[in-house]
Amino acid sequence: MEIKGSQSPPRSLPRQVFLAGVGAVSLTLESVSHLVKRGQQARSKVKMPALPPKRPVMPRRRKGVTDAFEVKVENTLGRLNLPSKAQIAEIDQKITRLEVQLAELEQAGDVKTSKS
Repeated sequence: MEIKGSQSPPRSLPRQVFLAGVGAVSLTLESVSHLVKRGQQARSKVKMPALPPKRPVMPRRRKGVTDAFEVKVENTLGRLNLPSKAQIAEIDQKITRLEVQLAELEQAGDVKTSKS
């Protein structure tokens, strides 16, 4: 196959392929432009229903990132043998319950505490 105006096939073939690609893109863009114009014309003739508002994506992503970060921190604290936030909250609840029980026992007179 011989291409008109080609000097030598090895040098001009890549150029010809490149130009063919550019031509294909140009035709595609023209076709797309034509289709967009037809779509706009059709839209103006037909009443389109309103689209529902889009929900924000960022809060969901942010929550996922925050959750992943908290898991990493919990794992790191566990490796360092430090209590996690949940463990500290659990211990705090136990202390509060024990303080209430101790106060009840003191009021009943069953336990005497030495306060300094």
